[in-house]
Amino acid sequence: MVLIGYLLGDSLSGAEQVLAHLPLVGVTTVVLMIASMGARRWRTRRGTSAEPVPVTTTGGLGSGKRWILFT
Repeated sequence: MVLIGYLLGDSLSGAEQVLAHLPLVGVTTVVLMIASMGARRWRTRRGTSAEPVPVTTTGGLGSGKRWILFT
């Protein structure tokens, strides 16, 4: 029991250093989410979508349908 208490107490000092960066990780996550939502809204208003659009090609190797994103 004493050894377990010692190990847990010793690991708390390392946990303090990790938890000190937790607010930075949270703020970064929120900023990335807002940027992602803003980019999606901007793409929608611009009239483009992330859906692939079929384009037919003529002749050559691999003739047929090609998929082009973000037209």
